[in-house]
Amino acid sequence: MKNRLRQGWRDKRQTTLTDTIFLMLVTLYTSALCPRCLLASRYLRDILSHCPEAEITEIDVLVSPKITARAGIKMIPAIEIQGEILNIIYPRKRRISSFLCPFFPSLRT
Repeated sequence: MKNRLRQGWRDKRQTTLTDTIFLMLVTLYTSALCPRCLLASRYLRDILSHCPEAEITEIDVLVSPKITARAGIKMIPAIEIQGEILNIIYPRKRRISSFLCPFFPSLRT
């Protein structure tokens, strides 16, 4: 009886580890007054729509200036992922995609 319980526990543990999707947090620093931020947000959501492991968080720099300052953001729009920051003066879909490629292998196709 004990062997069956142990074996069942091992099987459950193994299946949960292989079925787990680890989320990758992508932070977009924006402002409601910035038209370029709206475009960058649209491009980012479009690019990451095929990546289920991506989670996008938007931070408004006017609402959360301390969080923005701690992250080292000097201009908007800016995208941060795993400590890497992309500052975008003129948002281009190709530039955002090439920045995200090392973090999301599914974007390389």
